[in-house]
Amino acid sequence: MTGRMQRRVVVRASTSDAYDGLVRVMVDAQRFGFALVELSSSRQDDGRTAIRMVIETEGVSDCA
Repeated sequence: MTGRMQRRVVVRASTSDAYDGLVRVMVDAQRFGFALVELSSSRQDDGRTAIRMVIETEGVSDCA
């Protein structure tokens, strides 16, 4: 039996360029057809930017 299921995946990344990093993770999510659920960023103590993105995927499971 093959069925479709929604999955939420949390992606965490760290970058030295906040704008470039945010744009790249969003473009990759869009390119692969993932739905953007949440996106946040925060400055770390070392000056880098921490990015947290929650995406929703529609996967296919084959239980055969």
